[in-house]
Amino acid sequence: MAFNEGLPEEGLNYVQTRLLYLMSQVSLGGTG
Repeated sequence: MAFNEGLPEEGLNYVQTRLLYLMSQVSLGGTG
């Protein structure tokens, strides 16, 4: 994956956490 080249693992974990959070909000029908 060329995407995570130059990205620290912490940054990648942060992105994954945000995506999981956003998806959970959408599945619950919440807007925040």
